[in-house]
Amino acid sequence: MSNRVLQAQEDALSSFQENIQPGRIGKMLLYFVGTNAAGQTGDFSNLGNVTMKRNGETIVNRPVNILADKGNILKGSNLFSSAEAGAFVASVNLPLFVDSFEQALQITGPSELNFEWTPAASAAATFSDMQIYVYAEQSFLDEEYDYFLLGDDQTPGAAVTARPYQLNAANIASLYITDPSGVLTSVGLRQNGEQIFSDQPKNVLIAGTLYENRLEQTTIDMIELQTYTKGQGPSLLNKNTILELTTSGTGTITVTRESIRLKN
Repeated sequence: MSNRVLQAQEDALSSFQENIQPGRIGKMLLYFVGTNAAGQTGDFSNLGNVTMKRNGETIVNRPVNILADKGNILKGSNLFSSAEAGAFVASVNLPLFVDSFEQALQITGPSELNFEWTPAASAAATFSDMQIYVYAEQSFLDEEYDYFLLGDDQTPGAAVTARPYQLNAANIASLYITDPSGVLTSVGLRQNGEQIFSDQPKNVLIAGTLYENRLEQTTIDMIELQTYTKGQGPSLLNKNTILELTTSGTGTITVTRESIRLKN
């Protein structure tokens, strides 16, 4: 049974920061309870953004809806219930490790690991009230590497074919891609000068994501691209990781990169 320790209970409609208590931290759990405003039915996109820093270095910086989509792919559906002008309840898990390469962060100082919450621009109009409960899940595992979950969002200004985007991290384990603007048509990936695949249609990659993660649902909005085999540790790549995106027009494509840094 997991040992989840409450770190903070705060107003989710306001920004706040909270230091995480020392211990072996494997995951974070965010639990939201509130009320939708009149005429509103909120969802994950209306909640906000999570930033986590370790000794001042940003290790996580992503919106809650991206964290929710990632969790849906890897572990199953998040808790979610939202009624128009009524009750809102939701939860999001945030593992601090690469899937199938589990570890725990060894936090020894009272201000070593910091959690920062920023509400979405739409939050105040969507919810009449909202509380966030921040839990840290204790673990008995050791720490094997530094973990990062950060964004490399792209904004193509027009229709492009296989436009290359250099990703700004070494040792990338997984990429998570969503297409909120509906302009992405295909994806390619090059690593260390080698073409891993090219011009794969978006729907084919989504179908692969469904199959590889054994998902029973038939519609998802996120593509998962892994650079390692499940059950094995992530491959260690240099900085020459290039994502190739083909788009039909102007829009935003969210790219979330999960990477590691080995301990000396």
